[in-house]
Amino acid sequence: MTARFRSILIRFLTLGLLVLSCNLPGAIAPTAIPPTAGGPATPEATTTSPAPTASPSPTSPGQQELGAAGTFTPPPPTITLTFTPLPTFTPPPPPTFTPTATIYLPPPVQITPTFTSPPPAKLAEAGIAAVSWGPNRLDVFTRGQDNTLRHIAWKNQWSGWESLGGVLTSAPAVASWGPNRLDVFARGQYNSLWHVAWNPGWSGWESLGGELSSAPAAVSWGPDRIDIFAHGSDKALWHIAWNPGWSGWESLSGVLTSAPSVASWGPDRLDIFARGQDDGLWHIAWNPGWSGWEALGGVITSAPAAVSWGPNRIDIFARGQDKALWHMWWDGQWHAWESLGGVLTSAPAVASWGPDRLDVFARGQDNTVWHIAWNPGWSGWESIGGEVK
Repeated sequence: MTARFRSILIRFLTLGLLVLSCNLPGAIAPTAIPPTAGGPATPEATTTSPAPTASPSPTSPGQQELGAAGTFTPPPPTITLTFTPLPTFTPPPPPTFTPTATIYLPPPVQITPTFTSPPPAKLAEAGIAAVSWGPNRLDVFTRGQDNTLRHIAWKNQWSGWESLGGVLTSAPAVASWGPNRLDVFARGQYNSLWHVAWNPGWSGWESLGGELSSAPAAVSWGPDRIDIFAHGSDKALWHIAWNPGWSGWESLSGVLTSAPSVASWGPDRLDIFARGQDDGLWHIAWNPGWSGWEALGGVITSAPAAVSWGPNRIDIFARGQDKALWHMWWDGQWHAWESLGGVLTSAPAVASWGPDRLDVFARGQDNTVWHIAWNPGWSGWESIGGEVK
């Protein structure tokens, strides 16, 4: 039953009871008190006993006629209503809304670290080898494009180029310990030292062992004597000698960044040169007994080349930062570097066939052999052809 319907029912019942009460017999009415002198009468309600019941008047149906005292209207009956409270409605808590979002995370960016330390310097190789075994005689050797040994000679004029075979993995080196004698050296396929000789006539190739990481350098300071030097796998200078018979390899320490070069200006005297970690020229000597390494300065971009044309005289050549040929010399003291021009694409080589005579060779921009000479005074550059790898 709804609250609205209950309210209507209660009102209907209350009205019905009131109607019934009006028709009940025995009315009690107030008695009028006569007014006192000097003022109006004040009505005062008094309760009297009900009069005897009279017969109903035919002219007033539904009512009872009371006595002369008046008409009594009884109080309405007391009605006690009991209300049963409705159950308390507690609404459920609102649902918890948790927003859901799809977050796109881009793939991680791969970062390549940049190292501030410089990369290791590329080993500066030699390119050409040259020697003289007598006045007005020059022999020049290169590694050809097919990795064979190539040779050209000067005897008042240049001969043609010839191939001497072999499989070279470096530039060659050459020494002569007497007239019509040539000893040529190069690194072979397994990084060992290989040797071929002219005596006269060419011998076959032989292996002398070792583990080279550069072209070798060779020189002779007397009959039947040859000294060989190379950059080892540990970057140190290594040495082997023929006296006659080959010695074992020995380390002379140092940290080389180029192939070495060697010269001798007298019996039992050796001067070795190489580029160091500072790109400058470094020197060590045997006199006899090995000196310590000393820095001679400069900034060179190739292996050096060295030769002596007389006692206490050494001439050094190298390619500079400008790719030109640079020169310094010793005649009891070291002289400053000077530029001789040109555009070199390899390390130079140098030979001397007499006092105050120098012949320098290098690969040019066309990959052929170029030549300049001191006689005294410097000539111009000339190409003598060939190919240099």
